[in-house]
Amino acid sequence: REILERQQTLPEDQVLKIAKQVLSALEYAHERRLLHRDIKPGNILIGPDLDVKLVDFGLAKRLVDCAFTSHTTSGMPGTPLFMAPELLNGGRATFSADIYSLAATLYRCLTGRHPIEAKKLDEWLAAIQSQVPPPLSQLKPGISPRVEAAILKALAKDPDRRQPSMSEFRRE
Repeated sequence: REILERQQTLPEDQVLKIAKQVLSALEYAHERRLLHRDIKPGNILIGPDLDVKLVDFGLAKRLVDCAFTSHTTSGMPGTPLFMAPELLNGGRATFSADIYSLAATLYRCLTGRHPIEAKKLDEWLAAIQSQVPPPLSQLKPGISPRVEAAILKALAKDPDRRQPSMSEFRRE
């Protein structure tokens, strides 16, 4: 988050190096049936040589315990700007929501903006359900078509249209 506040965007090669490490951490968590539920730039710590740590599993839930929805006694878990659309409708959290959140984070790192933008929270809540994010290359020319396609697929409104797993997202 602090790096993005200073630089606005990161070069694609740096984003890919960071993404691979975050994807690996999330693959590990998902293999153990653990959802992170709050993937965002502020929860990705970057050290020397772009060594990455994914932190703040405070909202994490085991999928087997998921008779829960996105709402808890304290309100919405996660950070709305990075939350999957289905969670905002009280939908059941699945691994697909983590895929969406990571894609929204990568989109922000590459383009300097969120996939969905609005001036007020209520406008944003409506827009996330219907607004299609602009292609990354439209906002930052030079982004590789393969990276753009993988991120846009992971940002699909319908969770069934996203990659079926973090492993697949990493392959793409």
